[in-house]
Amino acid sequence: MRYDETESDPHPIRCIALALALIYYFRLPTKEDNAQRNDTTTPSREDLAAVLSPLIPEFAEKIQHELEQFVNSNNFVIPHGVAINQAVSFSSSLLKKKNI
Repeated sequence: MRYDETESDPHPIRCIALALALIYYFRLPTKEDNAQRNDTTTPSREDLAAVLSPLIPEFAEKIQHELEQFVNSNNFVIPHGVAINQAVSFSSSLLKKKNI
């Protein structure tokens, strides 16, 4: 799971947070998505982050930081003009070292 070869110690909290994000977090709609669809029953990413933050402090911030560290031109060929958003980041994390 570690992609940063400069660190020698594994980071279990980071690994758990990334695993949860890849498996479940990115499949959830955001609160904004729910509001646009007038959906008041589907849990949002923010709801999951609120539940997990006491166990994994700053869960949502860790996920965003890890994606920014991982999805970059050092790890992927990103065509000019492609905006790096969470959809691209999520897809890229599944296709490490491949052309997007």
